[in-house]
Amino acid sequence: MKAARFYDRNDIRIEDIPAPEAAAGEVLVKVAWCGICGTDLHEYLDGPIFCPQHGHPHPISGEDSPVTLGHEFSGVVEALGEGVDDLQVGDHVVVEPYIIRDDVYTGPDAMLDFNQVDYVHIDLSEANPSGLAQLLAGRKTRLSTILRDKSQLEAGMRSARTLRTKIYELATDHGLDSGYFVAGTASWLSHDTREDAAYEKRFIAPILMAPLSITPHPKDDDFELRLAGSARLNPAMVRQIKQEYGIDLGTMDVAQLANSMSRLDPEPVIERMRASAGRIPGMTIESKYFISTFADLKESLGELPHTAITPLVRDLAALKVPGVKPRELNAHNLQPPLDQRDPAEEMLLLDADANAQEIIDTAVSGFSFTITAAPGTEPLRTAVNIASALMGRGKSVLVVGEKRSTLAEFSALLKRTGIESLRYDLLAEHDAEAQRAEFIRAIVRNESAEEPNSEDLNEELVATRAALLDHTRALLNKDSNWQISVYSALQRLAELTASEDGPATRVRFDRPMLDSLMEREQVRAELVRLGEIDGFAAASRTSPWYRARLVNDEEAAEAYALVITLKSSLLNLREAMNHTSAMLGLRPGRTYSYSVLSFLFIRYKLPI
Repeated sequence: MKAARFYDRNDIRIEDIPAPEAAAGEVLVKVAWCGICGTDLHEYLDGPIFCPQHGHPHPISGEDSPVTLGHEFSGVVEALGEGVDDLQVGDHVVVEPYIIRDDVYTGPDAMLDFNQVDYVHIDLSEANPSGLAQLLAGRKTRLSTILRDKSQLEAGMRSARTLRTKIYELATDHGLDSGYFVAGTASWLSHDTREDAAYEKRFIAPILMAPLSITPHPKDDDFELRLAGSARLNPAMVRQIKQEYGIDLGTMDVAQLANSMSRLDPEPVIERMRASAGRIPGMTIESKYFISTFADLKESLGELPHTAITPLVRDLAALKVPGVKPRELNAHNLQPPLDQRDPAEEMLLLDADANAQEIIDTAVSGFSFTITAAPGTEPLRTAVNIASALMGRGKSVLVVGEKRSTLAEFSALLKRTGIESLRYDLLAEHDAEAQRAEFIRAIVRNESAEEPNSEDLNEELVATRAALLDHTRALLNKDSNWQISVYSALQRLAELTASEDGPATRVRFDRPMLDSLMEREQVRAELVRLGEIDGFAAASRTSPWYRARLVNDEEAAEAYALVITLKSSLLNLREAMNHTSAMLGLRPGRTYSYSVLSFLFIRYKLPI
């Protein structure tokens, strides 16, 4: 069998490999469909990440490179290994692409139950002080600058590849910022009740978290790390401690404590946590630095209320109710027709077709609605146009997206149109100073901006539009005699030309002639007949009848009778000429005309 085998970065080979067999506890699946996901792409471009490096077997599967790629697939069970009793041969299955070691904790919330896993965790406890200081100062810092020890760097590189892939997938598929630099951990006892029995659970939670970006170095086999925002207390830790012990850690001025020297300084925050630890049973504070992935999944707005006042919210909530459908919009377009609008009121940034324009007009008219967009309809372009039209009318627009990549594409379209400065990213980390600076820049831009003078352009657009409308009306106007428009005629000609047996004639009739034709169906039939006998063919021009002026059936009959008589006479003449030549021993003429002349000279004794 053939398989795509991963050897190393940018090295995937199609090879013949032995067919696998189902060992004990295993299932052999014949793959029907296999997808290519972002992980596969990152393995190829930046790997090995999850794939084992040659000579370093995978810690869970024990596999060494090369390995067969593809982990998102479905198929049919072909064989069962010993001990498998919950499946049958022939079952259609989908594979969940996860394999987890038995000793790895998989608790629901890593922000409260942090478990150090080597390949998704970079320990900075023994980091080089100068490299760490560079990172905390907010500058791009190579991983090799932070981790100088060779073994630590190798482990850090493997973890960085894994972390980068995980950060990318969570951001793209779920819109979550998950890469963080962490300073300090807090461990404490939590009192809970489960199945009517009191028990104690120990939480281990990061204390200070700052978003972090991991990017490959453009030239070397290395990664660049950079703090991507301001640090904050672990929100899950803050909620849990407040819920259980009534202690509100959210009142801690983290911004002032951690950024007092224009750089991230986590130690004051960790010391303040130690001061609060005495009030929390069993709490211990450790001063350690590391990099990992976290996602606060409990910060949600809850379910949409079915009893909401806003009709749109009620309809959105109804989408999750079985058998309930939202109201269909019956909104009238309140905007003037396109060919009557003042260009000065046009606020679109991108081209829009008629369907997109209808959607934009509905939004501008003040209606609330949802739209299901078919693939290929470029809904982001329409969203940008809706936003620009509303902003042009003095409204604020909130743009949300299921995926972070969607918002990035939206921002890219705004940047392409030159109005990115009107956008404010609510997902980005903005401390008080950054917000103040951003709003000051916005005020300065607003005050220094000059209203564009587009009167001449608008007048030109109106004149051009009028000319195009006149042209359109002329194309669509039906002729009084023929009851057909130029546009319809062109469409019909295009259809005829595109057909397999389309006409190839270059014959053209002038307008007076066409207007003189009264019996058009009869003329049409005659033209069709003329085409069938190749009357329009180019060869007809070489015919002896070409340019013959026979205006009626009588003249055509007389010409035809004359031709028959002439044909008979010429045949008799030819026979007489051949007979005479044979009697006199004359050489036959080389041409027909020469033979005729020779015969005449002999027959009528003409002098030569």
